[in-house]
Amino acid sequence: MTHMRHVVANSSWLVVTPLVLNIVSLFVVGYVARTLGHVAYGSYAYAFAFVAMFTPLLHMGLGSLSTRTIAEQRAQASTFFWKMLVLRFFLASTAFVLAILAVTFLGVPSATRTLVYVHRVRCSSTP
Repeated sequence: MTHMRHVVANSSWLVVTPLVLNIVSLFVVGYVARTLGHVAYGSYAYAFAFVAMFTPLLHMGLGSLSTRTIAEQRAQASTFFWKMLVLRFFLASTAFVLAILAVTFLGVPSATRTLVYVHRVRCSSTP
């Protein structure tokens, strides 16, 4: 495969993947909303939005930085990977603690608070 075809194929995947995921998520959200009902889905949406406020602390542009640095310095890729893993763990732990503290002191109902706790743990474990 020529270099140009390779670039076009990779770029196409980068464009098509989010589109497909958005279409699938539209149906999934509709199903979840109908299954949970008004009140439970409202609590779920609140927990999801609350946790989403803390995700920039977890990412902070590290994906782009990792890609660029590893592309420039392939020989040191494994060392850089482990450094990024430690940094991501630290940032995830910080975001987790901040989310827990915030939801605890805001006077959120206990059922919604539990949803935030569960959702925060699930999101913090993703790389």
